[in-house]
Amino acid sequence: MSGSAPALVTLAVPPEARGRALGLFHMSMAAGYALGPLIGGVLVDAFGWRAVFSFRIFPALLLAWFAATKLPAFQRRQNAQRFDLLGALALGGSLAGFLLAISQSRRFGWMSAKMLVPALFAVISFAVFIITEKRASAPVVDLNLFRRMPFVIANLLGVFANCARFAVGLLVPFYVIEVLRYPATSGGTLMLAAAIMTPLAAPLSGRLSDRFGTAGLSALGLALEGLGLWMISRLGVQADYFAVAVALSIVGLGLGVFEAPNMSFVMGAIPRNQQGVAGSISNMMRPLGIVFGATLWSQLFDERRQFHAKQSFIREPAALQIFVPAFQDVFLFAAGLCVVAFVLSLFRRQEAAESKVFPKQLD
Repeated sequence: MSGSAPALVTLAVPPEARGRALGLFHMSMAAGYALGPLIGGVLVDAFGWRAVFSFRIFPALLLAWFAATKLPAFQRRQNAQRFDLLGALALGGSLAGFLLAISQSRRFGWMSAKMLVPALFAVISFAVFIITEKRASAPVVDLNLFRRMPFVIANLLGVFANCARFAVGLLVPFYVIEVLRYPATSGGTLMLAAAIMTPLAAPLSGRLSDRFGTAGLSALGLALEGLGLWMISRLGVQADYFAVAVALSIVGLGLGVFEAPNMSFVMGAIPRNQQGVAGSISNMMRPLGIVFGATLWSQLFDERRQFHAKQSFIREPAALQIFVPAFQDVFLFAAGLCVVAFVLSLFRRQEAAESKVFPKQLD
């Protein structure tokens, strides 16, 4: 679904309206992310955790019926080719092993067997993937794409942006409830501040990208996200509700400004008959960034707590006196990652790149 949805959106509109359409797509996706935790919390409180899963059955069946009967069918097929099953399996195995190794590294250590085994599996699978794609007549991913630096940069920006923003979901709830002592409901509304700004900004940034190009808007979004993360790094024990809400809102605004233009570039860099590949590559960057963020920020937070505990001669690493400075350090590093991504985005020239990657993309 993650791979095909952006493809359906892109193919449903002419190329000059791609940014606006993908902006609306990101708006709906961000709205789902914002509403999901609220609905889930109500269901758990009222009916227990099983309700979160059983609740999905009816809307899933309804939407499946709607998609099968109401969405337009794209009947035209050009150059029908066999599906590269071996390449797809090798890529899937490589990603699964890599993500599992990263997620296990913090729990068991970087040299543990439970990390090294999936890492080795990922390396072998990736080698098989490369060999298969070089020999396949119709590879699942055209490796020539990754010779184009603008395309590579655009996908790296997706990883960096999602990695940086995951610090919010990882640490801000603990900060709001444990440090500022807000009740869970108030903490939920604060987290909603970041989530709401993304769907509000996405359609506007997508529309503007159709008119002014994607490169500048992507860079602006990264700059805003970095600013919001830096503002969070300045929050202390006495921060008020408004200051936290503003900082989180700027992070959400930056993501909303960044994501639609960046995906529009990726979708435009691949021929229209390969839009499923384009959508899946673009959406693949989100979980990669999240997994990197979960490992990186949690390890950094633990290390900074230990550092501040030694500096303050505090034996208990969970003490409030060291939580806040470690929290601030993590968000300062997250803001720095956005600065790196911003500088990297300046090396991408969307207009020139998009016309050269695949000259026949509009066929």
